[in-house]
Amino acid sequence: IFFKDRHHVFTGASQSLAELCGYRDRSDLIGLSDYDVFPESYADRYYLLEQQVFSGLPVARKEQEILHPDGRSGWVDNRKYPIFDASGEIVGLYGIARDITGQHKLESDLLAIADFVSQDHGERFLDVLTEFSATLFEVDYVHVALLESDGLSVRVVAGYCDGKPVAPGYVYALRGTPCEHVVELDRKCYSRHVQAQFPSDRDLQTLRAEAYIGEPIVDQHGKAIGLMVLVSRQPKEDSKALIAGMRILAERASTDLQQRRAAADLQRQRETLKLILDLAPIGIWLQDGKGKMAFVNKAFCQATGIPEERFLAASHYADLIPPEFSREIGRAH
Repeated sequence: IFFKDRHHVFTGASQSLAELCGYRDRSDLIGLSDYDVFPESYADRYYLLEQQVFSGLPVARKEQEILHPDGRSGWVDNRKYPIFDASGEIVGLYGIARDITGQHKLESDLLAIADFVSQDHGERFLDVLTEFSATLFEVDYVHVALLESDGLSVRVVAGYCDGKPVAPGYVYALRGTPCEHVVELDRKCYSRHVQAQFPSDRDLQTLRAEAYIGEPIVDQHGKAIGLMVLVSRQPKEDSKALIAGMRILAERASTDLQQRRAAADLQRQRETLKLILDLAPIGIWLQDGKGKMAFVNKAFCQATGIPEERFLAASHYADLIPPEFSREIGRAH
């Protein structure tokens, strides 16, 4: 909250505004204008908003960018109202500048995430996911890992560290790490001093980790199948944007991983069926609706004297099958 005279000079301010502007005490703002506090380009925007009040507008409101003394940018919801004297003349204004940086970032991040998850990234999805997350959340390291069959360790399937992809395949034990809690469906955020809290975790030491955020990856039954991890070498405060963003990305990763598992299971089933059919003592073949061979077993190839490769390459089975076999196939239809 702040008050200004007709010359746009502060005559009063709250302690929270003083701290937002980089001052220790609210009295430090008295007698200053926005041009004394902010860079000129920013002060120009605030000045124009105040001119609307002095021109008679009952309230001037706008979401405006603010620059902190340390160089960080943020956003405020700026609302300014006229102050009248006894004769009805405008003699100043008062305003409310509400810090909406968190809300603004949440909206911005969710839009970026919505755009990302709506795209088809193909087989490289997990690699692209880790790179996207490192950039969006401004962290040094990201990985996606799957639980091993023993339930005591996880295998990294995609990662990104210091601007470069991380090779998959690294397996680490969960015991004594923050990941141990995450796979128990307990989302974790250690904003600072994570190494001190998990002194036996050598990976945190190698990464020189200061902060850690972990989100479980669950299947359609709500069971953990892995986790998504962010590591920063600087303190990293939890936020609504971070919570919502990681939850959405972990859900998208779950969908991709389950699709991959389903495809791998289907492939294994096909290979098992092919093995069974190949071992059958009678000739067996499968063809599509256009007469192209989709499968022939070993017994069929041996009986016809034609190798499997030629059968599968032919546009129609009749192009290769000897006349005596063609007659048998015709009768079978």
